[in-house]
Amino acid sequence: APPRVRSLSNLLRCSSEGKSKDTKRVVIVAKSLPVKISPAAEEGKYTVTWDDSRNWLAAMKMLQKAEVEGQATYSVTWIGCADGFRYKPEEQRAIEAALKEHNCVPVWVPEKVIRRRFFLGFCKGVLWRLFHYVMPQADPDFGKKWEARWDAYTKVNKLIAEAVVKVVSPNVHDAAIWIHGYPALLVPEFVREKLPLAKMGIFVHTPWPTTDVVRCLPERERILHAMLSADIVGFHTYDYARHFLSACRRIAGLDFAAVSGGRLGVKTQSGRTVHVEISHLGVNSQFFSTMAESEGVKSLVAKLRQEHKGRKIVIGVDHLDLVKGTLVKLQAYERFLETHRDMKDEAVLIQVLLPSSNSDEEQKAILESVTQVVDSIKKHHGGECIKVINAGNRENISVEETVAYYRVADAALISTFWDGLNLVPYELTASQDPKRPGVLILSEFMGCSRSLSGALLVNPWSLESVSEKLAMALNMENEARIAHYKNRARYVLGHTTQRWARNFLADLDLAKSLQRDLSFVHVERKEGVMDLVGFQKNFSHLTSASAIPGTKRDTAGSSSQSPTDVFLEKTENKTFVEVLAESKLRVFFLDYDGTLIAEGNLQTVDDDAAAADYTRKVRPSTALLRLLKTLTEDQRNIVFIMSGREKYQLDEWFAGVPELGLAAEKGCFLRWPKRLASLLGTASQLVSDGGDAKIPSSQTPGSPVVRTSVLSFEEQKSPRHKRGPLHGVWESAMGQDTEWKEDVLRLLRAYTERTDGSYIEAKEVSLSWHYDAADPVFGSNQASELHRYIEKIVSPSSIDITQYVYHKILEIKPKGIDKGQTIMYILQQIVNKLGADKTGGKAPFVLAAGDEASDERMFEALKAVANEIKEHRVAANFPNVKLDPGRTISCCVGLRPSAAQYYVYDPKDFVKLLKSIPE
Repeated sequence: APPRVRSLSNLLRCSSEGKSKDTKRVVIVAKSLPVKISPAAEEGKYTVTWDDSRNWLAAMKMLQKAEVEGQATYSVTWIGCADGFRYKPEEQRAIEAALKEHNCVPVWVPEKVIRRRFFLGFCKGVLWRLFHYVMPQADPDFGKKWEARWDAYTKVNKLIAEAVVKVVSPNVHDAAIWIHGYPALLVPEFVREKLPLAKMGIFVHTPWPTTDVVRCLPERERILHAMLSADIVGFHTYDYARHFLSACRRIAGLDFAAVSGGRLGVKTQSGRTVHVEISHLGVNSQFFSTMAESEGVKSLVAKLRQEHKGRKIVIGVDHLDLVKGTLVKLQAYERFLETHRDMKDEAVLIQVLLPSSNSDEEQKAILESVTQVVDSIKKHHGGECIKVINAGNRENISVEETVAYYRVADAALISTFWDGLNLVPYELTASQDPKRPGVLILSEFMGCSRSLSGALLVNPWSLESVSEKLAMALNMENEARIAHYKNRARYVLGHTTQRWARNFLADLDLAKSLQRDLSFVHVERKEGVMDLVGFQKNFSHLTSASAIPGTKRDTAGSSSQSPTDVFLEKTENKTFVEVLAESKLRVFFLDYDGTLIAEGNLQTVDDDAAAADYTRKVRPSTALLRLLKTLTEDQRNIVFIMSGREKYQLDEWFAGVPELGLAAEKGCFLRWPKRLASLLGTASQLVSDGGDAKIPSSQTPGSPVVRTSVLSFEEQKSPRHKRGPLHGVWESAMGQDTEWKEDVLRLLRAYTERTDGSYIEAKEVSLSWHYDAADPVFGSNQASELHRYIEKIVSPSSIDITQYVYHKILEIKPKGIDKGQTIMYILQQIVNKLGADKTGGKAPFVLAAGDEASDERMFEALKAVANEIKEHRVAANFPNVKLDPGRTISCCVGLRPSAAQYYVYDPKDFVKLLKSIPE
């Protein structure tokens, strides 16, 4: 069966309607809704209230209003999970009705066990830990629990995606889907499968760890591809984005590149460039600065100063989570008191402990360890130098109290181990008195440390570093405090939540607009891994019934049809088979590996020689040879195999098909079909029975005269490189001098020695350096460096060097020889020698098919000549070749971006097409 493919042709008709539209609706997707649900006074009813202003998801309401005159406003909808098992169906309906008034849509998780496995099991137990560098060996049951956890994560992500599709479907073009957080990494893939043209971004609010950490995930490639189904992937810092790009390169084999406007992008194998956004979330700074000046906060500040009179106040605010580093912070504070004994009567640490989303057992264990250190501090330094506030529930500390703590602080110590998003430093900065601010001490591993330049940075694992920075902060003069405050306040007050959101949505509009010239097909690359493939317009699946543009069916004179029927049929194109049937001359240029080779077309060889010689495993089957023989025996058909393989292999494999033309090493050597050899002049008569004949330069317009001759490498004695007898006449495009090959080979050997996983493929006149098994980054760097060195030692007039990034091959071959030049040379000879009587006065029908980058040269050449693009090198070199666009077909084998007009799914699909050719 062909790969699972969803063609989007039915959707593309309406895609242009929304191409120029900017976003009007924003659908915000997160694990939870930013609201509180409680039973109303009326039985069966529920009350919904927004979470407080510290919840940035709730703060997205501000997008519904313009900050300045003329600014765009959005309709905002929130989608998030809710525990369906807690409510009866009628209660769920009542809650949905209450949520609807706030533009909120719940995603009901039906079973408690799925909810637990999804969030506590996978989100917190796997992703949260890994993204904060807590490795799997910390959980002895990681492997055993993986499948159940992954299944729950996948199910909940599908439920979220279904809700998104339902909300967005009525008008997908004016909506932007914005997915937040690690609990929803698979949502972009599931949404894209249903809404291929959706405008969609995802923002990861945790750290993104190094590739070696991501590699621990059994489904790492699936997760990366799912995220890349979005148009933009956002991170808070460049470090996290850099790690993500590295994971894409090392795990998924995808390179990255700069995008216009100072952005980065991941170049997918599917022809799309997914933008990578780097932008730290801000806070509603005006809210905090205004509240800090309120009478309620001023009263609380005065009360705190009186309570801790004569002491400098250090504030710490952390959730009960292992990665927050609260225990190590308290140990550092104890070190501070030990090394600065006078401060035990002059300083106090007020540590606020907030509940986290971790399990109760884990929070209890953290609290117990924290309590032990606090007891030790009180025992040795007195109870007045530290105060711990265990919030229990967030509601126990109001926003006013929180702002009061921020306002009163002489120093704030936030020394989290790893933190992608921590807004406490922003809230604190916005709440402080500009005339008497506190000093902010931050862990250098926190995401916000990159944007808050006025903070003192510490290594949280270094007790000495934290102790000394705390002493520096408490002894800092007020002028220096103000200078530090101004540095960070400039960023905090200017980069609000709304500004961050508007910038992201504008960049999402831009990213989507850059894809306006692409059509899309959703294809399953491997089991469970979907990919959105972007193609040029009118790129479609080639079958025997495909309508060929520019080949109108003539139904004039048919009296049995109504005028309407006649009008419609006159504008209908002929099918592929119909165009073939009426053609008197049909020329086929077929790649071999990856185009004709399919599992059913290989000869089964399982002997010792096959184990030592890979080529024995990829030789054509009897069925394929029979098909090629049938095609070539038709006098209207001229068939050429356009291969990168050596001529001795092609001679051996296709000796039984004498009417088959062969091009070896991508056109370096050419063997004509038997019946045409006598028609093509002296070039094919130079050698009587096997051997090489040089193509005269006059017959290869535009091809440089290469001063090379074929070299034999005596050191290559393996069966793969033994030269077999030639069964036909071969023309050679080579000159008489190939000294460059020995020089290049020595260089390739040196780089192979230094690059584990690389190897050399030496053919008769070309060389290839393969690095697909090498480290992805090192191999690519070595190939680029090798490319530069070869250019230094060999004249550019002698060779062409091509780096195939996707296949990880560096190819060196004689100058000016490629498949595009070769097929044009063949067509020129056919047109010149056969004359109009063989073609019926029309241009021949031409079909070129291939699966790799070198085959693109054929597609580009045919397009240029058929459309008379004089600027193209090949079209200018072969002015006598005239092709009809309606009778010139290029076909890519496999779903990938291509210059071809058509695609087939795989070699099996293409062989099926060849079998449909009418005799």
